[in-house]
Amino acid sequence: MSKDQTYLAINLSDFHQNQNGNALTVAEIRFINAKNVESAKAHLREFYPNEAWGVVPKRTMDQNIVTKNLETECA
Repeated sequence: MSKDQTYLAINLSDFHQNQNGNALTVAEIRFINAKNVESAKAHLREFYPNEAWGVVPKRTMDQNIVTKNLETECA
C-alpha cells in the first residue's frame, strides 16, 4: 500500500479571467492528500468541476521556495 502524498491545488479561475495585462490575481490554494497526482486531479474534477486548477506536489513547491533576503533589507 502506497502512502498518500500532499499536493497543492491552485485555483486558476481568477488568473484566467485577468489575462488582460493585469499582473495582480487572486489564487486560492488547497492542500490535498492523495495516492498520486491523478487522484488529486480526480478529486478536484469531482468537487470543483467548474473551476480551473493546477496541481503541484508540495515537496516540489517546498524545494523551490524563494525567500526574502533580510540582509539586503537591513543594509
